Formats: sequence, structure tokens, C-alpha cells
Amino acid sequence: QSEIIETLTAEGFRKHEINNMLSQLDELDIIYYDKPHPVKFIEPKTMDIWLHLTNQCNLRCKYCYISHTAEIMPWHVIEEGLEKSFYSGKKNGFDEIVLKFAGGEPSLRKDTIFKTSRYAKKLAEKHYIKLDLVLITNGTLLTDEFVKKLKRYKIHVAISLDGLQQE
Repeated sequence: QSEIIETLTAEGFRKHEINNMLSQLDELDIIYYDKPHPVKFIEPKTMDIWLHLTNQCNLRCKYCYISHTAEIMPWHVIEEGLEKSFYSGKKNGFDEIVLKFAGGEPSLRKDTIFKTSRYAKKLAEKHYIKLDLVLITNGTLLTDEFVKKLKRYKIHVAISLDGLQQE
């Protein structure tokens, strides 16, 4: 503490102002001197779930790490995964689940996005957990009709703008 006071005094601060500031920081547990520093862990309240709906994509970006196969996540995997995730979320004290639709390009599976959203909303109500839905997309398949339906379902849209050069 004396080193801090000496340094700040040398910079032109008044000693009584420094002492007042340091005692306020000490009271707020922002700064510690002779007492042990308590480790504070903030319990997470939000669980993020990513559903990789498909490897399919309507683009062929050179830098993409996804192998463009016809593979899709089957409904029974989505259903079971969500059931277990919501159960685990409630059991472990999460207040909110953020469900993210990813891929490949998840917009190629519009029906699955909306079916999954309806199912997730039912699970959220059942377990009393807040739900946020996010579509991660390259944006090229966002038609007016699709955007209107996303809004109705309260699905946020995150557009991925990747790449360093024009291709």
C-alpha cells in the first residue's frame, strides 16, 4: 500500500485523496492488501447448444473446413439431444438455453429449424427455462418469406461473413 501512495504522491495526487480512494476500493473488495484474495467464481446461467443440422452448403468457399457431404442430423438425434440438454440444464441450475442452428448451411433445412424450434419451446416451458434461438447462416438463402417466418418464431439471425479476399 505504501508503494502505491508514494508513486501516486510523486505524480501529484494528494495523500488524503489517495487514502480515501484506496479504502473505498478495499471496502468494495476490488483491491486487497493484508487479507487473502477471495476467489470468486461466477456460476454460468446460460447453456449454449449448437445443432449442426447438416454438412450441406450452397457455397463452396475455399477456406471452409466443413466437408460438404449429404449428411444431416436426424430428427431422433435432435429430439433426444434437446431432451437431455434441457433436463441437464434445469438440473444444473441454468436459467436460459441459447439454441444455435449451424452447419454447413442450416437454412437448407428450413423445416427442421422450425420443427426443432417448436419442440425446444415446449421443452423450455416444461422446464421453466428461458429459450433464445439463433440461426447462424451465410445469408444467401434469406428470402422475404423465410425472414418473416424467422421473425414469427423469434429466431435471431447471425450472418457469417468469412474470408479475407473476394473469390
